[in-house]
Amino acid sequence: MSTPLPELPSRTIGGISSLIAGNRLECRPRSAEFNRSLRAEVRDAAWMLARQWQLKEFRAEDRGQPVVAEVEIEHSRLNQFRLGDQGIVTYDGELLPRPLDALVQAQHPEIDAGMRLQMGHHWEKLLRATSLGTTLGAFRDGYPLGAAAAPSSGYDLEYGLATTRAETTELLLALREKAIDGYELYRDLFRDGGHAADTAGVARTSQTGVALTQQAQRFTQWFSRLYTLPEAGGSAAWSVPDLEYQFEAAAPTLSGVPAALEAREHTGGPLDWYSVDENAAATGYENTAGVATSEILRFVPTEIQFGGSPNARWWEFEDRKVDFGKITADSSDFGRMLLQEFMFLYQNDWFSLPYTVPAGSLCTVRSVHVTDVFGQRYRIQPAGYSELREQDKAQTPVDLDWGRWGVYALSQKGNRRQSVPRLLLPPTAVAPQVGKPVEQVLLLREESTNLVWGVEQTISDGQGRGMDGAGAAARLTEYLRSQVPATPRPPALAKLEYQLATPVAENWIPFVPRPAAGDAYELLQGEMVRRVDGLDDFNPGDDTVKPRTTLLNLVPAPQEYVLQEHSVPPTGIRVDSAFRRARWYNGETVLWFGRSLGPGRSAGSSGLAYDQLLPRTVRTEAAAFGLHAVIMKAGTSPAEVDRVRLHPLDEEGEVIGGIEIEKTRAQLLGMLRNQDAVRVIYRNMTPTWSQGVALTVVTVGTTDYLKPVGGPATPSAGDEIGPTPLPAF
Repeated sequence: MSTPLPELPSRTIGGISSLIAGNRLECRPRSAEFNRSLRAEVRDAAWMLARQWQLKEFRAEDRGQPVVAEVEIEHSRLNQFRLGDQGIVTYDGELLPRPLDALVQAQHPEIDAGMRLQMGHHWEKLLRATSLGTTLGAFRDGYPLGAAAAPSSGYDLEYGLATTRAETTELLLALREKAIDGYELYRDLFRDGGHAADTAGVARTSQTGVALTQQAQRFTQWFSRLYTLPEAGGSAAWSVPDLEYQFEAAAPTLSGVPAALEAREHTGGPLDWYSVDENAAATGYENTAGVATSEILRFVPTEIQFGGSPNARWWEFEDRKVDFGKITADSSDFGRMLLQEFMFLYQNDWFSLPYTVPAGSLCTVRSVHVTDVFGQRYRIQPAGYSELREQDKAQTPVDLDWGRWGVYALSQKGNRRQSVPRLLLPPTAVAPQVGKPVEQVLLLREESTNLVWGVEQTISDGQGRGMDGAGAAARLTEYLRSQVPATPRPPALAKLEYQLATPVAENWIPFVPRPAAGDAYELLQGEMVRRVDGLDDFNPGDDTVKPRTTLLNLVPAPQEYVLQEHSVPPTGIRVDSAFRRARWYNGETVLWFGRSLGPGRSAGSSGLAYDQLLPRTVRTEAAAFGLHAVIMKAGTSPAEVDRVRLHPLDEEGEVIGGIEIEKTRAQLLGMLRNQDAVRVIYRNMTPTWSQGVALTVVTVGTTDYLKPVGGPATPSAGDEIGPTPLPAF
């Protein structure tokens, strides 16, 4: 007998019945553990296999997961190098005594006052540490360090250059007769074989001579450790025509032919594997036996991982800090689409094999064999080079393309379409510290003059720092103008004057194009004539502007300083010279002075123009202040004038009121002495001069006169303004 179901409680609201209670079915776990559920077990494996067969997944090209990899690696190390056109240097040991980038990039810095003072101070320190302190006076007298002295008369270009470095000049003046020129001592020690007693004229005894020789050896060793300089002088690896570093290195190989690496376009930045190409035609290198070795290593391949890559494990979520899913790509943005496809579809197809490569080594992967989970063994060949061929009549290579881009592969010199599967880890410093530029030269093109200019934007301040090159050039020009002799010139009344060429700032060095071999052109460093108004008689060698940076002074006269035209692109190029400091593997501190190239600017203007017809300007003290009138009191004669008042004139010759400067008669004579022609208005003196005339100074005998320009040759007695004598024209 069945029991009727109980009626569900209901309620009628507004004539409509509503259900107020009910039951539902719920799944209740048999256990509180979820371990079995997380296994994702397949209940019907046969059905899964059938579906895979139906969807043709068994025809996929993917293989099983690799479990073991065997790698045969040929390992060698660099043991020979050549800087520029110098000879080959062979060294023993695992690493160079100094980083390769320091040896390649090291240049001679400017031997300025700061370096000379530093070296002299260290020499004094060595002498004071022993019983040789009594010889300091002899070395100070033999190697004095002081500033250029001001000339008693005329100008001195060396003193003018020193005035542009005011701080250094003041320091040298304060240390006069107290400091030693350490660099000159260093040079003499090399010439005299390290006999410091002979260089300074010290009274030499057997004991003193030996002690000084020992300190001299310590002194030279200290300087060699402090600064890394080119071994054989000159610019070493720096190529002046190409504005780049050039060097070669070589490592032995098991094939019997050394692998020669060549760098021809190193710009002074980080020195890495991409800085060199393999040069099979290089000669002169030895294949040293026992340096190159081969070994077979067994690894467990590891799937590559990167930030945001999909995780292969169940229930493991990716880090939200990197979300490649938010990358948006346009239909024409193939780069982003390929990147997303690699990350999401093929990331788990790539594996890494760990191998520690020592610094200074050249490694070649000769073979890679991989065994997968099915026990099959495969030989992996480099990308772009495969010996496998298609099963067709033509036997088409499966993957043979030497021109394919590859990471870490070295290109062959003269054939960028082919590469060599080698890995170079050069023995270079890690993240060297780079100081502020001591020198900076901007090479730019100027279309209006068809010239290339080397603009010295930054020059050395004499203490190992940089200073504004344009400001230094302006201060030098100002000094030369202040040395113009106070001799009057013949009056010139022409309203226009012809100017052959406009002056150019002294920190602009020209490079003139000239034909080279074939249809090419090269850039020859030229000279600018130094022009200072009123200073015509220069000392020998001072009439041309000389560069002040070491970069533009690398080629000594009479050799030509030539640049290849392609070295200066249309956008210009910048060359910075600065000190670099790094720590080497043995804890030694390495310091060198190197150059680096950077982008310049596309155009510049030197202000150089030819064949100019300009309004004549009167360069006098009155013109400098904009004052062109002299007004004297009524009823006075020139001989009675004691003080005059200067007023400016407008273009019509009328006096502009509100501005007045008084000058004494001596000051007036000084103005007239340096004039070409001064417009002077004398009012209420004589009828002939009441309207104002242009006057100049003439001398008759021992008497000086104000002579109206265009007036009588012999002044009258009433025109006398002496008795102060003035030099005759």
